[in-house]
Amino acid sequence: MSAADNLAAGITAGEHRSSAFIEFEVTQEVGLQVTRAILFPNPIRSGGSGSGGQFVIDAPGDSVEVLLKVYTVAGRLIRILKSNGGLAQVQIPWDGLDAEGESLARGVYLFKAQVFPHVPGSGPDRADAEGRFVVVGR
Repeated sequence: MSAADNLAAGITAGEHRSSAFIEFEVTQEVGLQVTRAILFPNPIRSGGSGSGGQFVIDAPGDSVEVLLKVYTVAGRLIRILKSNGGLAQVQIPWDGLDAEGESLARGVYLFKAQVFPHVPGSGPDRADAEGRFVVVGR
């Protein structure tokens, strides 16, 4: 790249010109991956006004679908959430309740996000991410 200002003429032209170089390497595209998976806010309240939050899943690249499962620390599945066709970042709203519509008890919970390409066969079959969150009250 070369740049110059309005005074780049005559004897002092060299003082008013600048050049810079940049090198880059083209590499093969990295497959489907999840760079971040969180629940915002964390901790949350479960049940009542203002409970729950947004699961935020960052999966750079093409359009993805997300299957998100929420578990107790003992491994019991308590809720499944889905999102179809998000691009780069998927936000899944959650009311903070289990599958039966009941409030969660105080404590730590786990979640697993499974991310799939929106167009099957366009890359790796799946990318996974895990996280945890805390319920502080109802």
